[in-house]
Amino acid sequence: KPINVTVIQVYAPTTGADDEEIEDFYVSLQQLVDATPKKIPLSSWAIGTPK
Repeated sequence: KPINVTVIQVYAPTTGADDEEIEDFYVSLQQLVDATPKKIPLSSWAIGTPK
């Protein structure tokens, strides 16, 4: 039986971003998460990972 899946992939602003940009990012992300019916949070933190 088919199911609907919503995947939200984001790249967060770095520490070099200004406060307004960071705040806008989190407000937009929260609105998107709030609009998603069921939530199973997964994360993959690659902070400081060399390219």
